[in-house]
Amino acid sequence: MACFIPLMVNEKSIVFPKTFTYPFYYQPDELAKLAVSDLQKRIEAQDWEHNFGLIPNQKGLAIGKMFGVLIVKSKNGTLGYLAAFSGKVAESNHHDSFVPPVFDMLKKNSFFKKEEAIINEINNQIEAIENSEAYLRAKSQFISKKQKTETKLKVRRVELKTLKKERKTRKAEALKTNNETFFNQVTEQLKKESLSQQAFYKVLAKRWQAILNYYEKEYTVYKRQIDALKEVSSNALLKHGFSRSRQRIFDLSKSLDKTWQDYKAI
Repeated sequence: MACFIPLMVNEKSIVFPKTFTYPFYYQPDELAKLAVSDLQKRIEAQDWEHNFGLIPNQKGLAIGKMFGVLIVKSKNGTLGYLAAFSGKVAESNHHDSFVPPVFDMLKKNSFFKKEEAIINEINNQIEAIENSEAYLRAKSQFISKKQKTETKLKVRRVELKTLKKERKTRKAEALKTNNETFFNQVTEQLKKESLSQQAFYKVLAKRWQAILNYYEKEYTVYKRQIDALKEVSSNALLKHGFSRSRQRIFDLSKSLDKTWQDYKAI
């Protein structure tokens, strides 16, 4: 097979490991290190272009990749290795000398591409709304009105606290006169002022809230559309991921038998 890469080493000088390494915590075998070194040279010699983030100012988004090697022997006993990479490299799942994917997500007309097209269309609709002049205007006006309303209400509450302190001072001064009739008159007047000021605050707060609700209503119309589309997109992604996993497991179970018939892992 084209993905089998022979290793040019003297097998007589090699002590092969007796057991397969634990994949999540281990020291790489010297044979595996030789394969890695050989693969690095082959990657550097490839004609495809992928930005791994190693070359400054290289074109394209820097995306690191995980490569792996598996030391094997072919049916005729030739020592070599299989190489694979995660995801896609240079916008493709298929490259010479690399084990092909169990499931090709990028295959034209595959269920992955069809579902991906649906999700992309939904995301395009979301982007169109979020970038529309009407939505941006409604959002800006609502945010601006909300900030102004909160500021006005805060200023008014500070004023009420100040007025309350002034009333307390006036009441204390009236008490010092030792004139009960005058004190009662002042107390009654202060009570009326307090009720009037609080009532006026409630009227202003209600008026400002009504204005804010008007702008919020217009903004909410667009926001609900965006949220609804995002929910559809999210559900589609969940279904999409489940379908991919299920398909991969199915394909993997069919392909493993053939893979291990061709090669024996070292």
